[in-house]
Amino acid sequence: MDNMNCKQKTPTLEFSVNILVHIIFLFTVLSVLFIFIITKMSSKLINSELKELLDEALEKDIKISDELKVRLNFLINKNNLTNISDIYKEEEKARKYNNKTLIKSIYITLITLVLVLLFAILATKLLCHKLPLKHIFTENIIIFTGIAIVEFIFFKYIILKYIPVEPSYIETQLLDSVNNKL
Repeated sequence: MDNMNCKQKTPTLEFSVNILVHIIFLFTVLSVLFIFIITKMSSKLINSELKELLDEALEKDIKISDELKVRLNFLINKNNLTNISDIYKEEEKARKYNNKTLIKSIYITLITLVLVLLFAILATKLLCHKLPLKHIFTENIIIFTGIAIVEFIFFKYIILKYIPVEPSYIETQLLDSVNNKL
């Protein structure tokens, strides 16, 4: 295009593209962490903690009345366990559907953001603006590398050592529930 049809460069346009690249980087990094690390780690952690707490609760000296023994034997009956298992299969399907939908929405959002970025870059070219794309991408890579290092250190040395619930909470709740149902 010739210079007569070109409009003067505006810092707002460059700033807007830089912000959009920043959002895409952030959303991509968080999505990758969520999909490939956090979901697996949190499921594994919750399952192992629950199992450990339930095992501890059941190892305690619990006085079991004859009535409770009858009820427990009824619950433990293989047919009842199968029925209970069938009931929870529906919840498992709902959980899987929810999680699959969530992952799809992450991909759709990311694709939409990239398309908006491509449209913005195309619009700047049509307006004869020369964006310093290499500088924008390099700057964002440097920023996110620094942020990633800080977040890794924070996650490893602080978040993983945090105990959100008293270890006895589930045990106490389980025993209270059993006592209330008797």
